[in-house]
Amino acid sequence: MDSTTLSSAIRVLATPETVWRNITNVRIDSSVPPRLFTLLGIPKPLHAELFDEPPERRRVAYFSNGKRFSQEITSWKPLESYAFTFRADPGFNVAYVLDLSQGPFRLVSGEYHMFQNGGGIEVTLISTYVVEGLMRLFSIPIAIVMSAFQRYLLSAIKKSCEEG
Repeated sequence: MDSTTLSSAIRVLATPETVWRNITNVRIDSSVPPRLFTLLGIPKPLHAELFDEPPERRRVAYFSNGKRFSQEITSWKPLESYAFTFRADPGFNVAYVLDLSQGPFRLVSGEYHMFQNGGGIEVTLISTYVVEGLMRLFSIPIAIVMSAFQRYLLSAIKKSCEEG
């Protein structure tokens, strides 16, 4: 199984604590995704919540289609970085027919990293995904859409951090 890893970054003018709070418990329900996402059948992300339930920490991301990503936290360094796996609810479709829980396109893992950069915080989002079978013919368009999705998420987080 070959995987692809993409990375996007943004500079946020906020305290490390504010940025950390906004990348662990994301609230972007008021942000408007690019129209392209709607045309491609990509559900709008609403928010993600961090849960501290022994024996492991996890996060759940909620979307406008009523589906979720359950994310097991695999690395945790407060005010620096964290990493997680993706487990999509069954029937979580993108492009109207691709089931992210068991289809030929699946998200595998993600990471957020943050570090001081001048007067702000540099936030990097790294996503790893798998494309199998005939879907590999669409590897370049998939990478373009995934990069656009990362930039959308980071821009929404930046807005949340800098507005409140």
